[in-house]
Amino acid sequence: FNEQQINARLLGYCTASLGIQMLAFKYFGIDWLAMALTFFALWYLGNKNKVGFLIMMCGNLCWIAIGAMSQSIAMVLANIVFFSMNARAIWKWHRADRKPTDASASP
Repeated sequence: FNEQQINARLLGYCTASLGIQMLAFKYFGIDWLAMALTFFALWYLGNKNKVGFLIMMCGNLCWIAIGAMSQSIAMVLANIVFFSMNARAIWKWHRADRKPTDASASP
């Protein structure tokens, strides 16, 4: 290899590395945050912890932002619906927690 070939290869590696970095942070890391929030939310919900709904709602807001950045109306609309469903789940769970559990307390 001569010096020119070595420089061309190095430039190719650097360009490829930069391309991967640019692709990985195309949405400023919001996509990575949304993914992590979704995983954590599912973990909490799998453990029957309603905090998972709040975490999922934060993830939904991130996905809405990504949908807006990528101009995906379907992603935005879907995550608005998911956000609403999570809010409803929190409300229903909260109502169920407030109901008396004693059978003799009900008329």
